[in-house]
Amino acid sequence: MRYALLGLAAVASLYCLHRLALWAERRGWIYYRKKHGSSGTLSNAVLEVHSLFDPSKRYVVEEKTRDQVEDEESGDPPTTRMEGAVQQADAADEAQGGTRTAS
Repeated sequence: MRYALLGLAAVASLYCLHRLALWAERRGWIYYRKKHGSSGTLSNAVLEVHSLFDPSKRYVVEEKTRDQVEDEESGDPPTTRMEGAVQQADAADEAQGGTRTAS
């Protein structure tokens, strides 16, 4: 009888934790079942923690933050990775004196 009550209490506790996690996810505090964090978010979090132990990483964190703020404040529409790669390739061709032709 005692083990049955302990088991019931454990199941009830897990259910309460589950409901609490769903509530926190709806509020945007955590990612639990429906929403998933991006790898960029995770890497930024790890970089922040790493910068505590290695102060030289603080510069990288500050630069990433500054780049994000500048991108948001520029008023230009966000570029995708592919557009950025094409722009970099165009700049490299122009630097070499060649012209890029569309095929």
